Amino acid sequence: MEIINDKGEIRKVFKSLMDKHRKYFWVARFARSTFPFIFDLADHESKIFKIAVGLNGLETSPTFINEFFDCKAVRYFKKDSVPNDIDLFLFYTSETNWDLLFGTITINKDSFDNIPQFTYHTSAVDDINGTQLVKTFEAIDQIWSRTFEISEEEYEDYWEKWSKDLTSQE
Repeated sequence: MEIINDKGEIRKVFKSLMDKHRKYFWVARFARSTFPFIFDLADHESKIFKIAVGLNGLETSPTFINEFFDCKAVRYFKKDSVPNDIDLFLFYTSETNWDLLFGTITINKDSFDNIPQFTYHTSAVDDINGTQLVKTFEAIDQIWSRTFEISEEEYEDYWEKWSKDLTSQE
């Protein structure tokens, strides 16, 4: 396991893991359209197996939701259904080839541009008895069971509320 606390390093590691692995299983408290790898993620939509994103008030950008609106492997949750803040980024190819990032990283620009960040990186090499992978999948599956697909009507309502909130902040 290693700790990554350098913005250049986290960008490099994240991008290399996106390129290296075949499947993405992610849980994030929120997602923004400023996520530096949003176009890479959209280009590799077939690699998305489960991405659970918190709406948590109006933190998630409607632009992010719109980008992945038709992707059934991207779902959403509300804070009351997943009360603990959690961010997990599992990049998976096989039981012997996977990487996990967790810590102060989420699907936004700030996670990759601001320091100090504290992101842990562990992999199959570190998981001698196989429990880390099992527990990670259990956590992801528990959260996934509490997610929902956003309907067009829910998306439009969310967009309207988000726009009003943004306007009121200006």
